[in-house]
Amino acid sequence: MNVFVDNLAACVYGLSCGGIMIDQSLLNPFGVPREDELPHAAHALKNWTEYCYFLGFDPKVGTGITIHIGREPTDTRIWRGTLGIFVPGGEELLVAKYFRA
Repeated sequence: MNVFVDNLAACVYGLSCGGIMIDQSLLNPFGVPREDELPHAAHALKNWTEYCYFLGFDPKVGTGITIHIGREPTDTRIWRGTLGIFVPGGEELLVAKYFRA
Protein backbone atom coordinates (compact mmCIF):
# COMPACT_ATOMS: atom_id res chain seq x y z
CA MET A 1 0.00 0.00 0.00
CA ASN A 2 1.35 3.45 -0.94
CA VAL A 3 0.73 6.59 1.09
CA PHE A 4 1.30 10.20 0.13
CA VAL A 5 3.83 11.77 2.53
CA ASP A 6 5.26 15.26 2.96
CA ASN A 7 6.87 14.60 6.34
CA LEU A 8 8.30 11.09 6.58
CA ALA A 9 8.71 11.22 10.37
CA ALA A 10 5.10 12.32 10.81
CA CYS A 11 3.94 9.47 8.63
CA VAL A 12 6.09 6.89 10.43
CA TYR A 13 4.43 7.87 13.70
CA GLY A 14 0.92 7.93 12.26
CA LEU A 15 0.58 11.70 12.02
CA SER A 16 -0.28 13.69 8.88
CA CYS A 17 0.77 12.11 5.59
CA GLY A 18 0.86 13.87 2.23
CA GLY A 19 3.64 14.80 -0.23
CA ILE A 20 5.55 11.87 -1.81
CA MET A 21 4.51 8.31 -2.61
CA ILE A 22 6.15 5.67 -0.44
CA ASP A 23 5.34 2.05 0.28
CA GLN A 24 4.08 1.85 3.89
CA SER A 25 6.00 -1.42 4.45
CA LEU A 26 9.31 0.44 3.93
CA LEU A 27 8.71 2.78 6.86
CA ASN A 28 8.90 0.07 9.53
CA PRO A 29 9.70 -3.28 7.86
CA PHE A 30 10.50 -5.03 11.16
CA GLY A 31 7.46 -3.76 13.10
CA VAL A 32 9.52 -2.01 15.80
CA PRO A 33 7.16 -0.45 18.40
CA ARG A 34 7.13 3.37 18.32
CA GLU A 35 8.22 3.66 21.96
CA ASP A 36 11.39 1.67 21.21
CA GLU A 37 12.47 4.39 18.76
CA LEU A 38 12.35 7.15 21.38
CA PRO A 39 15.04 7.84 24.02
CA HIS A 40 14.87 5.41 26.92
CA ALA A 41 15.08 6.09 30.64
CA ALA A 42 18.72 5.87 31.73
CA HIS A 43 19.80 2.58 33.28
CA ALA A 44 21.92 2.24 36.42
CA LEU A 45 24.27 -0.22 34.67
CA LYS A 46 27.91 0.85 34.52
CA ASN A 47 28.78 2.39 31.11
CA TRP A 48 25.20 2.12 29.83
CA THR A 49 24.54 4.39 26.87
CA GLU A 50 22.28 4.81 23.86
CA TYR A 51 22.77 6.66 20.61
CA CYS A 52 21.32 7.54 17.22
CA TYR A 53 23.35 7.66 14.03
CA PHE A 54 22.24 9.24 10.77
CA LEU A 55 24.04 9.19 7.43
CA GLY A 56 23.20 10.97 4.21
CA PHE A 57 25.10 10.90 0.92
CA ASP A 58 24.52 12.34 -2.54
CA PRO A 59 26.44 10.18 -5.04
CA LYS A 60 25.90 12.69 -7.87
CA VAL A 61 28.03 15.33 -6.17
CA GLY A 62 29.99 13.09 -3.77
CA THR A 63 28.95 14.98 -0.64
CA GLY A 64 27.83 13.39 2.60
CA ILE A 65 26.86 14.10 6.17
CA THR A 66 26.95 12.08 9.38
CA ILE A 67 25.21 12.89 12.64
CA HIS A 68 25.86 10.91 15.82
CA ILE A 69 23.97 11.76 19.01
CA GLY A 70 24.52 9.72 22.15
CA ARG A 71 24.46 9.71 25.93
CA GLU A 72 27.72 10.06 27.83
CA PRO A 73 28.20 6.69 29.61
CA THR A 74 29.75 8.31 32.69
CA ASP A 75 26.82 10.72 33.11
CA THR A 76 23.66 9.77 31.19
CA ARG A 77 22.19 13.26 31.66
CA ILE A 78 24.72 14.45 29.06
CA TRP A 79 23.95 13.98 25.37
CA ARG A 80 26.87 14.48 23.00
CA GLY A 81 26.58 15.18 19.32
CA THR A 82 29.03 14.93 16.45
CA LEU A 83 28.39 16.35 13.00
CA GLY A 84 30.59 15.46 10.03
CA ILE A 85 30.38 16.92 6.53
CA PHE A 86 32.30 15.28 3.71
CA VAL A 87 33.11 16.67 0.26
CA PRO A 88 34.01 14.98 -3.04
CA GLY A 89 37.22 12.96 -3.02
CA GLY A 90 36.66 11.67 0.51
CA GLU A 91 38.01 14.80 2.21
CA GLU A 92 36.51 15.63 5.58
CA LEU A 93 35.29 19.23 5.51
CA LEU A 94 33.96 19.68 9.04
CA VAL A 95 33.65 17.76 12.24
CA ALA A 96 31.94 19.52 15.13
CA LYS A 97 31.37 18.10 18.60
CA TYR A 98 28.96 19.38 21.21
CA PHE A 99 28.23 18.36 24.80
CA ARG A 100 25.24 19.42 26.86
CA ALA A 101 23.97 18.41 30.31
